[in-house]
Amino acid sequence: MIYDGINLEHKYPGLIIELNRDVKPPMRLVDITHINGRSGDIVADENAYSDAELEYSAYLRVFNEFDRTDDLSRLIVDLSKGKKCELIDKRDNDRIINAILTGYSHKRKGIWPTLAEHLQFTFTCDPYSRSGTTYKIPLNSSADVVRNLGHRRAHFVLKGKVTSATNRLTISIPDANEQLVLINAFRAGDAFEIDSEKHFATINGYNAMKYVSILTDFFDLPKGASHFNCENWTGTIEYREMYLIG
Repeated sequence: MIYDGINLEHKYPGLIIELNRDVKPPMRLVDITHINGRSGDIVADENAYSDAELEYSAYLRVFNEFDRTDDLSRLIVDLSKGKKCELIDKRDNDRIINAILTGYSHKRKGIWPTLAEHLQFTFTCDPYSRSGTTYKIPLNSSADVVRNLGHRRAHFVLKGKVTSATNRLTISIPDANEQLVLINAFRAGDAFEIDSEKHFATINGYNAMKYVSILTDFFDLPKGASHFNCENWTGTIEYREMYLIG
């Protein structure tokens, strides 16, 4: 569990966290309209899923009865901050789940030296988890293939260099009708970076948002195979696939 940027298992030696076996998959979101006097309802699929809820059991072994109170109090203070956290599912290829702690309970079991502090965590989570594998694919020509085998589009970071002078730098996947255009006097060797999740672009390390054409927009990596248009640039794309929890 990564909470407030800190791995709690490293901060509290002896803390064991396990996901409860009974995980309810996220519910598909649909809009149902009932019309009086007609049989059947109108069902509109929203092509999305509700947030998931995950429950984790944990216990903190007590190796010294005098340290128990301090360790537990620090842990509870950490958990009461209410910030977002990341859960790493070690049983499923280290997939990362974005979550918000919505509740926890605490019970003390045993007597020293077998004393342990037992906790129950409840999280509200994004219905999708991120793959624990980071893919880095070089893009040198439009023949290069980027494969996203996840269940939805994936955020990506594209780092590249301009190969020839141009006034228009196009980052696009023609087959998916996706396009982001930067309008500027580019020179060969200029470096650029595109972050699809943050909707942010830089040129030579500087904010380049004013150069983003208003006729285009940031986009995520589609599912399946994609061919980027590499005209006037080369680079490397970095991404993690997204998988539906459950």
